[in-house]
Amino acid sequence: YICTPAHAVLNAAFVVMGLLLAVGALLLHGIWERNAAWTTLFLTLAGLALIPVGLFPWDTHPAQHDVAALAQALFQWIGMGLVLSALGRSRAWRGVRLLTGVAWTVSVVGFALFLVGSITGTTPLLSWGVAGRVAFDTFTVWNVAVGVLVLSGADASRAPGPQGRSVRWP
Repeated sequence: YICTPAHAVLNAAFVVMGLLLAVGALLLHGIWERNAAWTTLFLTLAGLALIPVGLFPWDTHPAQHDVAALAQALFQWIGMGLVLSALGRSRAWRGVRLLTGVAWTVSVVGFALFLVGSITGTTPLLSWGVAGRVAFDTFTVWNVAVGVLVLSGADASRAPGPQGRSVRWP
């Protein structure tokens, strides 16, 4: 193992998280005001791409692991960008929009630092491993936070869903 002595637990967690993130993306489908199908598609693909990251650990299957991790990052960035577009300028989704913009920026900067470390062997500001976690795990934290905001109704008290349907959850 390279990253952790509890590698089997971590790899299983990636598989479970990937499934949960994909389900969460599907459950959030009703809140997007624009581009709902594309937004849901890319967020779901980001979750599903995490599954092979756990099934193909880097120390035994580096090529498959890296392709899946890169796909997950690209899908997450596109999906999060679509979320920013899908929410429009409504004041009701201000918290989700702010959270999404910050998470997208943190993930992209983390990936840039991770790439610098991969190419040069040294990473400014963060260790190479931490930069990788920041780049790739931001989506998981973002998805949970958005789910909590939506389920609590804290950020959408005035927000209609597509075609005027309420996005209030039971």
